[in-house]
Order: sequence, then structure tokens, then C-alpha cells
Amino acid sequence: VEIGSTALTVSALSSRAVENISFDLHWGEIIGVAGLVGAGRTELARVLCGLDHSIGGRVEIDGKTAKIATPSDALSHGIMYITEDRKRTGLCLELPAAWNMTLPCLAELGMKHILNLGRENEIADDTARKLALKWPGPGAPASALSGGNQQKVIVARELSRPVKLIIANQPTRGLDVGSIEYIHSQIVEMR
Repeated sequence: VEIGSTALTVSALSSRAVENISFDLHWGEIIGVAGLVGAGRTELARVLCGLDHSIGGRVEIDGKTAKIATPSDALSHGIMYITEDRKRTGLCLELPAAWNMTLPCLAELGMKHILNLGRENEIADDTARKLALKWPGPGAPASALSGGNQQKVIVARELSRPVKLIIANQPTRGLDVGSIEYIHSQIVEMR
């Protein structure tokens, strides 16, 4: 992949949990952030996705300042988040897998307060085929899927809208070798 211009610039970003973080990410790059438990990896991801508040620093996307105070702000800038904890913060386990996949694009699926369930199921089925998701169908609760397939639902959710940047926080944590390889190949392909 050819490395392009600067996609994301983080300058002196600080929050209650991280201090003075700076880096550049170019289009086509994948950056890995490593550290021991408590080093701030998750906290950095949460700040960049609007889940935690920054107390200083600057974030630029494509050379323009991006104010990211909420997850909605992150979505509006095309930032998607794949969490490390699919059961607690990644999925609504008792809801249908299709609903989990299409949560970020509800506005496109509805006419004010009524969702187009047929269109939602089409999107979910199409995405499930692309990700080789093994499931009984769109109506199956996310809790009925294996860990690897639950993680694929999270990846599918992040692909349901136009994506500029994906923040993937240990996206393969607790998965089998086959699912790990598949998720990694999808992340490489998405770049």
C-alpha cells in the first residue's frame, strides 16, 4: 500500500489518564500502540473516539482541527472504534446481531422514527457474507454467536458507515487463531 499524506495528527493530547501524546498517521498506515496494562493504550483510544474527554492538546484529521468530545463527534469525522471488551462495551448481547451491526447507521435506515427493517437485514446479510460470519441469521441475538463471530459483528458495525479511521483496541483479544488471522486480514484490507 502506498503511504499517503497525513491523515491524523495528534499533538500533546492529554486526559486524566494519558499525558502529552503526539504522533502522525498517514493514509495507508497502520500504527500499533504497545504498553503494559495501565500504560494508557485503552485510554488513548477512548479519548480519540470521544468516549473520554481530553484536557489538552489537539487532533487534526486531513489537516483540519477535529473537536472530538463525544462518540457522535468521532462518528461525524469518520472515526470508528473496535473495543477490546466485546461483552461489556462492544455489543448489546441480547439484541439481534443485525441491530448490533447497524447501530451507527440508524438515521439512514429510517423514516423519522420507523426503521426500514428489510433494508437493515439486507445490510446485515451483505456484511455477514463479506466477513464470513457464521450465524443463524440477522435476528439471532449476539449472545448466541461464538466469540470470534461476536468480534466480526463489531467489525461489521464499523464497516456499516463510511469509515476514515479505525481505532482498534486489541481487536482479537480472546479469539481463536483462525478468527485472529481473519480480523487482522480485514484490518489490513480496510486500510
